[in-house]
Amino acid sequence: MLRSIFVVFAMLLVLAGCSADARVVGPDEPPTTADGSDAGREPERLASSAPDPLRLAMVRPSTVDPRQVVLTDQAGVIMADLLYDGLTEAVGTEGQLRPGLARSWSANDDFTIWTFELDPAGGIRGQEVAEALSAYARDGEPASGGAGAAATVAADIRSVSVRGDTTVLIRLKAPNAGLPWILSGLPFAIAGKNGESTGDYRVEREDEATTTLAARTVDLTGPEGIVVHWVDDGTRAYEMLRAGEVDAAVVDQQSFVDAEQRFATVAVATSAVRFYVLNANSPVLATPEARRAVLAAVDRSALVGSGFDQAVVETDGLLSPSLAGYDERVGCGQRCTTDPAVATEVLAAIGPTDLRVAYTGDDQEELARSFTKQLRSAGFGARHVALAPDDLASRIVGGDTDVFAFGWVAPATSSDAVVPPLLAIDSPANIARIDSPAVARLLAEAAVTAEDGPRWGLLADAHRAAMDDALLLPIAASTSMLVSDSEVDSLTVRADGSIDLESAG
Repeated sequence: MLRSIFVVFAMLLVLAGCSADARVVGPDEPPTTADGSDAGREPERLASSAPDPLRLAMVRPSTVDPRQVVLTDQAGVIMADLLYDGLTEAVGTEGQLRPGLARSWSANDDFTIWTFELDPAGGIRGQEVAEALSAYARDGEPASGGAGAAATVAADIRSVSVRGDTTVLIRLKAPNAGLPWILSGLPFAIAGKNGESTGDYRVEREDEATTTLAARTVDLTGPEGIVVHWVDDGTRAYEMLRAGEVDAAVVDQQSFVDAEQRFATVAVATSAVRFYVLNANSPVLATPEARRAVLAAVDRSALVGSGFDQAVVETDGLLSPSLAGYDERVGCGQRCTTDPAVATEVLAAIGPTDLRVAYTGDDQEELARSFTKQLRSAGFGARHVALAPDDLASRIVGGDTDVFAFGWVAPATSSDAVVPPLLAIDSPANIARIDSPAVARLLAEAAVTAEDGPRWGLLADAHRAAMDDALLLPIAASTSMLVSDSEVDSLTVRADGSIDLESAG
């Protein structure tokens, strides 16, 4: 179990810290679709009618393989989503799930065995699906790779088998009524046997400068074609958008700030969330009072303004506001209110307290430095320490570090892919070691609740109960970097950074 914790921890730290500036592709590498709409709010619509074909500009991703694409690389996510489908698909503006490659699905009474009936028109056979999803069967160790690690933990698959050509059976290690939502996530997309597209579009032609996509099905409601212009950086993509050469562009952070004013762009929070964890194994943070003193010493808004290499928005909990199942009542609330006087008062009672703030990756250094400075201002003794992911994991479990940076990029766009992996005591992603009977009871009840609304309500309650222990300090959620021309209508940005073109064109 300890080794499993280390592996997942290292993978997720790498996953959370990756930037969206990557480089090719062939069209023959696999990914999924996932929506970003939540139960009650509408995803951002990037404002009439998109020309046909739709023209995009972005940096060429290094891969569109759903098992390898970095979920914070928006260009890779967009391309993968256009080219490949999963068994299910999350769409619409109300957090709705619809068939993807599977035309229907059902579960046994305890939600441990799921049966998916494939759509024969999808051009994919059951064995191909089984082989792809078997990569996420957890046999003591997670699948390698950042997205793979997160997906493996979230799905918790025991085995995948087939019955005939069109029936796929997925057996889970524990009940999970939210599995269809999890399988709508990008890492679970399925490619054809030879890498063929299974999504709404296929590659029609490609050269160094452009890739042209054509609709793969006749009933597509989006544009019939998409032309992607590859650029060296996000600044050049933004220049093309401003010049009217493209309809939308994935830009860099500096350009996005300008675009928010010029194009009335609103930042769309994605499923990539960063937070700090107060180590439950730290002797100096053994009591809730000491942990709340840390929370009172920290100005989260100030932290959001420094140390991030991507555009971010402040978040109050583990869920991005654009995820299906998001509940705005859940978060750290008053416990995260900055009040150095409270911290000073607690410190006066418990005596001198020295904290080690651990992080991994160069992109985390400035944030850790700012965090440490705030602790010192409140009277804590504090220093920040850079550690390798494996070293950091061992120190956390051993209680040898006090506060540490962590990130989670949900492998699907609902709370089913966030809350149980981060809070279940037997999950390798529960690096905070949250061990609450109340949380465990709520997670167990949610796991066998079929209806989305009630299940998400239970997950929200579990989230709230976990936050009560003052072990988690939410900081920020990354935002979509896609900007659209004002003439483009119905281009919806989802919580995973992909685009919904169902009503475009």
